[in-house]
Amino acid sequence: MVRASSTGVYRSLFLVCLLIASTTLVAWAPPQPLDNVDENLNVVGLRSGQGVVDVPEWAIGDTWTYDSFFDVQPLIASGAPGSQIGTLRGTMTREVTDITTQMVENQSTVVYIVEQSGTFRYNGARLIASGVTITGDLRVIYSADEVVRASDLGQITMDMNLDVDLLGIPFPINLVTGTNLDLATITIATDYAPPKEYYDFPIAAGEYWNSSVTTDTSWSGSVYENLFDLPADSSEQTTEMFGVTAVGNPGVQYSGCAVSLKSTAYNTTSGNVTSYRWFCPNAKAEAWWHQTLDLGVEIDFKLMTYTAGTRNPVISVDTEFPAWPLDSYLGAWVNVSDPATGSPMGNQAVEFRYESMGDYRSLTTASNGSAYVTFDTGNRTDSSPSDTDYASHGIVGYIAASDAVGVSSIILDTNLVEVDLATLSNGVSVTRTRDAATEQIDTSSGVNAVPGDTLEFSIPVKNLGILSAPATDFEIMSPSGSSNRVSVPSLPALGEIQVAVEWTVPTDQAIGDVVLQFEVDPDGTVVSDPDRSNNVGQFSVFIGRLPIAELAEMSSFYTFTDVQLDATSSIDPDGASEMLCEFRIEDPLAVDDNDNDPSDGVISRYIYTDSSDDCVQEWYWTDEGEYLVEFFITDDEGDISHTNMTVEVLNRAPELVLASNVNTVPVMDRVTFDAFQHSDVDTMNPEAPVDFLWAADCEEGKVTQVCTVTPMVEGTYTIQATATDDDGAITIAEHSVQVTNIAPWNSTMMAKSANGTELQMDSQMVWHVNEDDPITFTGMAEDSVNDLDTLSYEWWPDVEENATWSVLQEN
Repeated sequence: MVRASSTGVYRSLFLVCLLIASTTLVAWAPPQPLDNVDENLNVVGLRSGQGVVDVPEWAIGDTWTYDSFFDVQPLIASGAPGSQIGTLRGTMTREVTDITTQMVENQSTVVYIVEQSGTFRYNGARLIASGVTITGDLRVIYSADEVVRASDLGQITMDMNLDVDLLGIPFPINLVTGTNLDLATITIATDYAPPKEYYDFPIAAGEYWNSSVTTDTSWSGSVYENLFDLPADSSEQTTEMFGVTAVGNPGVQYSGCAVSLKSTAYNTTSGNVTSYRWFCPNAKAEAWWHQTLDLGVEIDFKLMTYTAGTRNPVISVDTEFPAWPLDSYLGAWVNVSDPATGSPMGNQAVEFRYESMGDYRSLTTASNGSAYVTFDTGNRTDSSPSDTDYASHGIVGYIAASDAVGVSSIILDTNLVEVDLATLSNGVSVTRTRDAATEQIDTSSGVNAVPGDTLEFSIPVKNLGILSAPATDFEIMSPSGSSNRVSVPSLPALGEIQVAVEWTVPTDQAIGDVVLQFEVDPDGTVVSDPDRSNNVGQFSVFIGRLPIAELAEMSSFYTFTDVQLDATSSIDPDGASEMLCEFRIEDPLAVDDNDNDPSDGVISRYIYTDSSDDCVQEWYWTDEGEYLVEFFITDDEGDISHTNMTVEVLNRAPELVLASNVNTVPVMDRVTFDAFQHSDVDTMNPEAPVDFLWAADCEEGKVTQVCTVTPMVEGTYTIQATATDDDGAITIAEHSVQVTNIAPWNSTMMAKSANGTELQMDSQMVWHVNEDDPITFTGMAEDSVNDLDTLSYEWWPDVEENATWSVLQEN
């Protein structure tokens, strides 16, 4: 290592540092292919790297709005099994409301007071409490207050309030619970000592640091029916590892964040990812951050808008060099300018604050708007140690009366060198294009691809020295062993450039890991680089295969038939140890949805498993029709395949059963039939599931539930009725009763003289006739219709002497 120790070197370094932010477009020479050419490997060119991103300054009125997602299902399910609550969504607003000073780690510290607020909803939630199912719309009113250190955006405190309500509870359960139910009111107060640094400014791709913090957390509030337990108050010391694992587009609504840096936090024991934040330099804050509360609630905030507050005046801080040795004096300028014109403002009182060493100076700007000061860098470490420097500290310019802040960072290092070219394998960013869809890959969990994918690698090449590095070459070697070169321009102190390389995975690429190797200055032409061990880097990619999604075809079936959606034939050719099976079932009438959109008519069901044998979902439909069933399988590399089928659900005809008030009835007596059992299980009109039509002329009419008729013929009387459901299906039912015989009735007899005149009886019921006059006797009786033809008549005269009898007519 060559230490920068001479005054001449220091002055030349100052000139070099002025070039760090001077240009954003980089001229480059076309790649120089070597003899062994791989047509799948292509050096796209050079890009000005995001480079070192320093800590931003905030102002009162800085406001960010975020599209927010609250996943409370694990929390509710832990205390109320069977409940269905999807992801709540809403807008969160974050605003800087004050700038002040506080004592932090025994030092006076400039801090930002930040307020957050938002309301998040999920409609169609189902909650099971004390064995009772309660439905309604879930609402969470969220607010939080933050105290953030200005010098590095380290979080000092975070006080969060959650008010959880279930609204619009329907009848009849609302008679017990009320229309609205207060499920929980929770306050979470968190203090960090030292402040928690999600970013170790200045940050760059491939940098890693540790953070050891004591977190004091207190919980208070109330929870309905003890749905879940609030954690106990705690004081816990934790060590997390952070790393800038990607540079790219996080895919948020705010357009200014196309180049953001992803800070990923890892548990130092398990290595698992615990949280991540995408920092957007243009928005001076997070483009997206993901966090998990101890309650089990997962929260995502994605940037929608950023509105800058007023900065009057504008303060900036510049140091002579971005990096400097320990316990050495370094010069700095605190600059004050007019926000409207950008003109320097002289004779302005401003405070210089090197808070890590307790160095506070009251300065006045000269006519050029700058106040110059030299300060001792000291030897204090920071709370985010890394293997790339000794420490980094913030320098603050502050005007309390105007609430104006400017910030810059200084790196302390024990081994400063003039030139040190390095390739940063940890800082490689990857985008993958598959089927015309391009996505940013999170390299922290490994990169995978399948044949036909196009991978673009952005490989950082950095000068870690404090003098300019001369121009040289960069060489990339594909997995097949072929190479390509591109010229790299001169890089200033701490300067960075990105080499963009595309590699299309060959169609016959075998399953397994492949390695791309790369090197800056492969011919060793930069003789001033004393450490060539970091010139060479490599990046590993797993080449697998897409899983194959299969759904077993199904014959048509009736409504309310339990069926199995069978995807057990799905496979992962590269051998997944874990997979996610997702069924998306079209069913407009299902209400227990959990995909955050209960109105879309699609039900999502997830199965996490290590074998596709478990990829089976039971389902039934309550209405006839054709429905789409989609199946997605995701393997442990995150590769997704999809298939679908249409199932035909047949209408069930209505059910109709008839009965009568008697089983036998005398002929010509009334009998009442009743369609006592009638239903249509898949009706869409439960108040009138079927229409009736009797085949007989009922006393009540033909379209009523009961029908009264009078059988006129002996024997079996069968009545018929039809029921028609709302789908037009018809069911015909019959019911029979036995109609029994009755004796003739209303029998009478009359007498007529020879001339046909009817004879009248006297009061004694006697006819008076003359001897030898012919008399015609007629007997009459009534009977059922089918018996009339068989009626027989028998006469019994009590006097037969001298009488002549003849039968004139029967029936």
